[in-house]
Amino acid sequence: MNEGLEQANFKRALEKLIKGFVEALKPTAAVPYLGASNVDPLEHTTRAEFIDNILIALGWKLKKPGGEIVEEARIKDETTLFLDYLGVNPDTRAPQLIVEAKAWSKPMVAGSDVAAAREDQSTSYTPVTLIAAAIEHCKSGGAIEASPVTAEWARWIAKLRDYVAGTHAKSGHTVSRAVLTSGQWMVIFTDPGNAFINAGDVNTAGIKIFLLENYVEQSATIFELLAYHNLVDRPPDYIAASRVHAFLAAGSVKSVHRALWLRRQEGGAHFRIHPQLYLYAAAVLRRVDEVIVTVLDEQSENPVPHDMNAFVDHLAAVQTASDALMDAIKSELGELPEASGVEAFTGFVSAPTIGAIVSVVPPRPGPKKALLRSYRARADEFLLVTGEAAHFLLQEPTVAPCAGHDWVTCKALGQSKGPGPILARSVEPKSFFMSGEDHHCAHRLMHDRREERCLVMAFEGFLCCRACALQGACWSEAELGGLPCGVAPLAQPKVASSDPASAAARP
Repeated sequence: MNEGLEQANFKRALEKLIKGFVEALKPTAAVPYLGASNVDPLEHTTRAEFIDNILIALGWKLKKPGGEIVEEARIKDETTLFLDYLGVNPDTRAPQLIVEAKAWSKPMVAGSDVAAAREDQSTSYTPVTLIAAAIEHCKSGGAIEASPVTAEWARWIAKLRDYVAGTHAKSGHTVSRAVLTSGQWMVIFTDPGNAFINAGDVNTAGIKIFLLENYVEQSATIFELLAYHNLVDRPPDYIAASRVHAFLAAGSVKSVHRALWLRRQEGGAHFRIHPQLYLYAAAVLRRVDEVIVTVLDEQSENPVPHDMNAFVDHLAAVQTASDALMDAIKSELGELPEASGVEAFTGFVSAPTIGAIVSVVPPRPGPKKALLRSYRARADEFLLVTGEAAHFLLQEPTVAPCAGHDWVTCKALGQSKGPGPILARSVEPKSFFMSGEDHHCAHRLMHDRREERCLVMAFEGFLCCRACALQGACWSEAELGGLPCGVAPLAQPKVASSDPASAAARP
């Protein structure tokens, strides 16, 4: 990341946002429809029109699949806490940022009568020391009405403390930043652990206050404190082998797994649409801190052939590309563990969703690991971890012969999937392989059993499990032994002859 460029872009976006938002609030500004009026925006409008855009300019992704900001996050413990914004590391779900939004017209911190009485006793408050005193009062169990700040601010501080403590209790991590803002002012807590969790005095150096009229001038400091890349140590979706030094060091790699970047798309004319499956060599490197780094060779495009006579050559080309990528990574780092199987991969963490309950808690490992990650910028584009294998497809199934490849045979067994055989490579249903080919499965029982466990169903729904290199990740050995795979094809029924002589010869 080019820090100077990103800061300049943020400053420019902030200046444009403030100008447009403030202009819209002026009484002389045109109203959007008859009967509308220009009034101070409420909390929801402040969030949607102002704070959302500040966070986006800081590099946080909102309202998108896999976004790092969870809006209206719910943390459920003894009570349910509702956070306006919770920024998380999408790989580990460790909480990094809490933003609590208030309506545009809400006032900056002010002292209560209690604070005024203390000032009469030679205690002089600044906004920072006033907030610190209010937090200390809250941590000591003091009553709202006895706080040195107004009752409204005392309640805000108590709520923010609950949020910081709640996310810590659920995730084991303390957020790096906590923010309280109305849009017109912004209070950033740079050490939320000291301010809201640790006993004792609050370090006033960890409380930063910014006012709207100074946002642009102080944009570099705001960017440094809140930018996504400054709070979340997360590599891009993928990098080239030549860039691994920016995210990895020799000895920092815990495990290495071969992978494939896949792109499934439609091809052909409208009257003959067929699927295309493009594969690119990739590797997934897991650092000792559990951060995932994906290395991709963008030049290694290998489409799965429609002509199965070319399939063996295709497998060899994918293997060669995968080996070349692993060698390129080794040459950059100097040392690299050997590729491990998918059983050693912990699985991708599911992306948090808007309004997610306990969204800071990574899912517990289940019987099926998440080896497939959807690329957030495009549909039908995926990263698939294949472990030691270069390809997710085997040259041939591990069980043969098998009746499940052919729909007609399955029909005779009373186990056919679908109303008829798939006789051409199909976009919908997703079936790259056709009925009768060794990589196709038309057996209804197999489809029913793998519905909740197939790792490639997002882009291929009729693949024979025994022709997939990931079969061991989906099924245990005992489960594989109990599947109907390997049922011998039925003998072809005898066809009655129409020859009278033959008929006369029959008993």
